[in-house]
Amino acid sequence: MQQTAGNKRGRVTVASIGATLAVSAFVLSVVPAYAVTTTVHSASSYGAQVKVGSTVKLGPIAPAILPSCSSQAVGDYTASAASANLAPLAATGAVADSASSTATTSTGVSDVLGVNLLGGIITANELKSESTTSVSGGTFQFSSAGSEFVDLKVLGLPVSASPAPNTTIDLPGIGSVILNEQVTQLTSDESTLAVNAIHVHVTVSNLLGFAVGTDIIIANAQSSIRNVSGPAAVGGYAQSAQLIAGPISSGPLVYVLIPCQGTYGAVDTDSVASASIPGIVTTGAVTASGTATVNKSDTSVQATTTVAGVNLLSSLLSASAITGTATGMTTNGTTFDFSGGTTFVGLSVAGHPEITDEVAPNTKISIAGLGTLELNRILKYSDEWKVVPVYLTVSTANTLGLPVGAVLTLGVAEVQLHSAGIP
Repeated sequence: MQQTAGNKRGRVTVASIGATLAVSAFVLSVVPAYAVTTTVHSASSYGAQVKVGSTVKLGPIAPAILPSCSSQAVGDYTASAASANLAPLAATGAVADSASSTATTSTGVSDVLGVNLLGGIITANELKSESTTSVSGGTFQFSSAGSEFVDLKVLGLPVSASPAPNTTIDLPGIGSVILNEQVTQLTSDESTLAVNAIHVHVTVSNLLGFAVGTDIIIANAQSSIRNVSGPAAVGGYAQSAQLIAGPISSGPLVYVLIPCQGTYGAVDTDSVASASIPGIVTTGAVTASGTATVNKSDTSVQATTTVAGVNLLSSLLSASAITGTATGMTTNGTTFDFSGGTTFVGLSVAGHPEITDEVAPNTKISIAGLGTLELNRILKYSDEWKVVPVYLTVSTANTLGLPVGAVLTLGVAEVQLHSAGIP
């Protein structure tokens, strides 16, 4: 999976699994904080995801997400994958996804080639979902124009290239499939559209061995524009683990997005009992969580990642537990209070006995024959605080086969605040 992005600091922020929406915001008002209205933009897409109950078996594949709420930080974010394979449940060819925004629109697009689901029961040469939301003169709108189906067949029978929204076809002895699934919300302050080209539900015990509760989504695109009232909009995410190594990138294995309008006080959580990037890192339980509240008088946000039982590169780094936390709050939209850092338990770095659980921010360790290991990495900006407990950069040819330039992160917690005064 490969993702590229452009934003106001020239940073690349990659987002992954489980995917819900990521966000970009701009401020339209400069009146006092208690009366400020912020218009927030969200857009995302991914090529494929397979779940059995609450367990993710595949994907999201190539998630493209607007990763921040930065004022006026409009642009394009893309992700791609050569293929996805969890046959016979789901297999695809190339996946190309994008998320973008302008001053008045948000757009998510997912384009997937060579689709084969349920061992050939559903096939297509190409599926494309497009979601666009917009606001003009205070009026919110949405559109799925651009969505298309090429040579789609269900149970061996051809299906229209433009099936009506939420077309449902029974799959005898298996369940059902929804084509051009659309979930919308439209009010005087919000426009939201989520599009799934294909959404399969396995609801019947079957002789083919497909587990009841299996849920398959192909070509997901989402976008949203809404007004938020309060001293600041929020943003950020929590995730772990992720390897960015060009075409062999992997993860993140857990991921939670904090939308610009907040979570209304709820704690959004994604977790797995164990995780691994083969040959690179294994862990025990991994949890990512995010919460944010936007009131008329105050705004607060927190992101947390916790990773247990870490073993990185055959005990190059090991730890009983690693927790990264970032928080932010404001009551006036002009003064932002950020804090956060990493807590290590049982930390050990091979060849470096001086490294204990008490790690100063932005500690760097040179790893011979590999690159640089950074611990408790903290990035501070006027509108953002980002904590990365473990950040490994490969700068030397190595026996592991990791390309020079590869980056591995264990745990990321990022929070953002954006207002008229500090965009």
